[in-house]
Amino acid sequence: MRKTLFMLSTAALLSGCMGYTPLYAPVKEEIGSVHVGTVRMLDVERNVGERRVAQLVANHLRQSFHGSMSADYELDVDIEETESTLAVRRDATDQRLQINLDADVTLTKEGLDTFKVSLKTSVAYNVEDSPFGTETGRTQARESAARELSESIIQRIALYFNQHQSEQQ
Repeated sequence: MRKTLFMLSTAALLSGCMGYTPLYAPVKEEIGSVHVGTVRMLDVERNVGERRVAQLVANHLRQSFHGSMSADYELDVDIEETESTLAVRRDATDQRLQINLDADVTLTKEGLDTFKVSLKTSVAYNVEDSPFGTETGRTQARESAARELSESIIQRIALYFNQHQSEQQ
């Protein structure tokens, strides 16, 4: 009796998964035909650590998009970094800060923009009594924000290809 009840409940749960389709498998070829072009910071007068965000995003994107210079699609990303205060101590000094990354993503094919999107991500960090601790927190927050941003870009482009492919069928 218990086995029958277990089997029926398992079958009912699994029947809800019938509409599931993988995101990356159907668009594997399209993702492979994307060349990561320009990934840059909009404010080039920033410190070296702040410009490193573009390098981190570009490296992460190149791990997913393997297209050569002659690929069908080219991906360009413009990133702007800002910092905002989340919490203030009683003595009016910052206690918690947030790094905000805004990115304008453009996917072009044969010189024409085929997909454009603006993405945002933010990561917070604490301001410590030690300047070294604060700078370490800022660096880790910046790296985490760059990773989140690049993963969002990858997902949005995969969704674009997935939707574009289903429209053609």
